[in-house]
Amino acid sequence: MPVFLTGLHGKVMTYDGENRPLSVLWNGVLTEYVYAATGTRLKMIGDVGTASEAETLYLGPLEVRDFGTTGAVTVATPHPDVRLVEGVVSHLHHDQLGSAQDDHRQRRGQSAAGAIRAAFRSPLRAGFV
Repeated sequence: MPVFLTGLHGKVMTYDGENRPLSVLWNGVLTEYVYAATGTRLKMIGDVGTASEAETLYLGPLEVRDFGTTGAVTVATPHPDVRLVEGVVSHLHHDQLGSAQDDHRQRRGQSAAGAIRAAFRSPLRAGFV
């Protein structure tokens, strides 16, 4: 039986028996989640029941945004600090507490390895200290 929780700035959330979110209603926008038999998140459906409804499919380290459309975007996360969005490398920098502070994206003509090396040479931007 789903459990309902109201709060968190007006969000209404439902959870299943395994404490996984099934749906979130916030500012009149409904988002639903579907899980595989193993308990891992399989799909997120955003803007449910509207013309802008969109699905995101999760397959391990692979994420397909706008799944089932011609504008689908593939995001791969081969390492927790590296993200490939349509083949473009992005590297996340973390502070000592593990919070994401900055990211560096691969520049046109730059190799993926070059982008990662450049990310480690660059200081954090002002305001991220």
